[in-house]
Amino acid sequence: MKKTVFRFLALVLALASVLSLAACGGEEETKKTETVDGSALFQALLENVAFDTEIADVGESASLYFSRLPATAQVRLYTGSAYYADCLAMITVADPSTRKTAVESLNIYMNQMTDHFRNYQPDQVPKFEDAVIWESDVYAILCVSGDSQTANKIVKNAVEYAAKYTGSQNDTPVVTQPQQTEPQQTEPQQTESQATGEYPVLTSKSGTLNSYGNGFYRVDDMAFEGYNYDANAAQNYANILNSAASQLGSDINVYSILIPTAIGIVLPDDVRANASGLEDQNARMNQVFGMMDESIHKVHIYDNLMQHRDEYLYFRTDFHWNGAAAYYAYEVFCQEKGITPYTLDQRRHSEFDSFKGGLYVDDQVTADVVHAYHPYYGDDISMVFTDRNGTETQWNVIMDVSGWADSSKYNTFAGGDNPITVYENPHVTEGVAIVIKESFGNALIPYLVDHYKTVYEIDYRYWEGNIADFAHEKGVTDVIFANNMGMVRAATLVAMLSDNF
Repeated sequence: MKKTVFRFLALVLALASVLSLAACGGEEETKKTETVDGSALFQALLENVAFDTEIADVGESASLYFSRLPATAQVRLYTGSAYYADCLAMITVADPSTRKTAVESLNIYMNQMTDHFRNYQPDQVPKFEDAVIWESDVYAILCVSGDSQTANKIVKNAVEYAAKYTGSQNDTPVVTQPQQTEPQQTEPQQTESQATGEYPVLTSKSGTLNSYGNGFYRVDDMAFEGYNYDANAAQNYANILNSAASQLGSDINVYSILIPTAIGIVLPDDVRANASGLEDQNARMNQVFGMMDESIHKVHIYDNLMQHRDEYLYFRTDFHWNGAAAYYAYEVFCQEKGITPYTLDQRRHSEFDSFKGGLYVDDQVTADVVHAYHPYYGDDISMVFTDRNGTETQWNVIMDVSGWADSSKYNTFAGGDNPITVYENPHVTEGVAIVIKESFGNALIPYLVDHYKTVYEIDYRYWEGNIADFAHEKGVTDVIFANNMGMVRAATLVAMLSDNF
């Protein structure tokens, strides 16, 4: 009798267990089959999240902002003022199996933009730390804003919110990512300005490359920003310059100055020999130059910097170069243009100590001295910059920043980063140039303004408009692209440049 009862109870329990598992499986299957219209959810985020700047569709260049996109992926991207991190992006893939790659693309975008804002607007970095990524089926969505609470609420209730906005999306077309082609790897022939000679040998005290774990390194008392090459971003950069040269026409000279970063020039030789995975920036610059049209003047500055690598070319606490390094680049530009440079001895020299830049982590890195060399024509050159609010301000090409915050002293060069700055030289009667740059270009300006009647300095990250149209309107003779190799590897920054052509 007892055995019969026990067998009956065991059967009941087993049946209950099976029914329980079936119920759980049914709920799970319901969740799996419950699809969400990603476009509707995108619209819900667009209309309900409070962004700190007005964001708008970037249009056809959307796919350029993202590295390693799956083939045939469709991209929508809304951004606003480049002074803000706020954005809303959606990548739609052809098959759910490739969604992981789309999410990876969104994360690469966030990493690149975090690096950018950490150096220029650090108050925006927390937005990336609180960013919301939602993925399901063939969709991957990124929302970066100061209103992460609302964004989180919407994605946690994705079914409910998407249902409200299904069929209400605007008619903005998505941008299809074209099939990726293998970037060209052609090497340009060496020119006289590239001739390689014997370079000074740099030896560290410790022989150790210390990693901070965030792409920054330290050797002895100097910090370095890491560098890795992105072939697709480099190809896109070259394509933009090729397109710019075509739009500008044969009457306007186009110059490309690719600026190596510190780790490519002044990293001690013994450390480089023992480290693995470090890129040869000279080879990478030659690859990028090799993708550019023959009509573009390639300004190969690597050799001249290496000839002077035992001098104070780059900062210990910052990723920028110092005044002397920019001068050696200017020398090569003058050679390419066929003009005579004014020497450092012909220029007034200012020093600003206690500079602690974007790579300053702790006192193991020694504070810097900013060496600024004034234009040959000095204060006779007028300078007016237009800031982010559209306000025009008269300034000095080299400003006395001795009383400024320790972190701000690189801004002695050309007033820092502004959408557009205009320089007038009364001692020169002809020649109008546009310098298209990020912050590395600031240190070049005090040398270039000596050779033109007018120079328009445009920071492509903040200026809005078509540079080719602007050049024709202003009677420009030379357009000079001055960008560092860290920018050329960043898909996000390359895409910002493309928006100006």
